[in-house]
Amino acid sequence: MTLVLKNGAKVLIWMQENYESYNNILKAKEIAEGMFAINGTPITSRTVSGAMRKLITDGYATKTAGTPVCYSLTDLGKTVEVIIPESKHN
Repeated sequence: MTLVLKNGAKVLIWMQENYESYNNILKAKEIAEGMFAINGTPITSRTVSGAMRKLITDGYATKTAGTPVCYSLTDLGKTVEVIIPESKHN
């Protein structure tokens, strides 16, 4: 199990559940729209991009240069069990 920041955890979980539908090539906009469509999580593509930077640094995803930038899960990102941190403000 691993602990990642809240937005990163949500993005990673959504990607784990949906990467096969996108052939493991996802744009930030697709992730944001997909997260909103599935569970009503309001998230912008800019927030997704910020979360992805941390996921890439931690080895859970890779970034493909291009216009637009695309993201893919690594083998580690596909299999890691994610814990979403509790909010300090309830």
